[in-house]
Amino acid sequence: MMIGLDISEQISKDLYVSAFQVDRLINRAPHAYKIFFIPKKTGGQRKIAQPAREVKYIQRWLVDNIFNQLPVHEAVKSYREGLGIKDNATWHKKNKYLVKLDFKDFFTSIKEAGLFDFLLRKLSDSYSDESLRKIARASCIKYKHREDLCLSVGAPSSPAISNAILYAFDEAVNNWCFENSISYTRYADDLTFSTSVPNVSSLIEPKVRQISSDFPYVNLRFNNAKRTHLSKKYQRRVTGIVLTNQGELSVGRLRKREVKALIHKFKTGLLPMNEVHRLQGLLGFVSDVEPMFLERMRVKYSSATIDDILKSVKQDKLVNS
Repeated sequence: MMIGLDISEQISKDLYVSAFQVDRLINRAPHAYKIFFIPKKTGGQRKIAQPAREVKYIQRWLVDNIFNQLPVHEAVKSYREGLGIKDNATWHKKNKYLVKLDFKDFFTSIKEAGLFDFLLRKLSDSYSDESLRKIARASCIKYKHREDLCLSVGAPSSPAISNAILYAFDEAVNNWCFENSISYTRYADDLTFSTSVPNVSSLIEPKVRQISSDFPYVNLRFNNAKRTHLSKKYQRRVTGIVLTNQGELSVGRLRKREVKALIHKFKTGLLPMNEVHRLQGLLGFVSDVEPMFLERMRVKYSSATIDDILKSVKQDKLVNS
């Protein structure tokens, strides 16, 4: 790659539009979003800001050619190919004590100015300052109630940017945890810590807050309402997966009850197709996290019934395709 090569020229060659058009799209990108809301599992509404199609093309190009080339810490289990919530939970299943912290307004706390500073530090040998400003602007939204630009939930570039920009934070936290016999993972805005060493858990939150306050690119804040400190006396859950006292992973009692109820409804012909789709997803989740429970369902309701559930979904897709 040529040092100082204009980013608009590179994008234009791959997307088959003029550099002038790319510049126009980048200039208006922060204002080209559709905002809508979806319900949260815990109640309330989650704001989603989805960029216009042309802006998405540019953001995906940036992800493929720039952001995905930046290092992501091994402690991060989110937005990485081949990793997911099971990998995040597995890291902690053998430990006795669990601490969970949660970043507040994670994506929107990453602002254009901080992103530009980060890019300047990492990519100034390859791109001009002007190109780095374009990259930062193309990745951000302008909300009406805010003066600055920031990342959004809904933009395809936000996950990769958040993973890359927090590398130094994850490295500092992980190094301290390693020195103190603590396991650390981060899944997006969820930080999970576990240990089997007594009295160490109380040290985690103050240290992580100190590291976050010294972090240069993002004003990291914590959601105090989602702080969790647990031992084996209580049910411990990591990214939706239960850690058993036997050091294994489980989908949990409530989810098992739901699966049983849905299978029973299916077997009696009372389960609507949209619920069959949900049941298929649950069975896939169960198969990945706790396969022995799925085997018990095959014994209880018959393998033919479980196979029919999966076939029903496939047949419905064929009929409606």
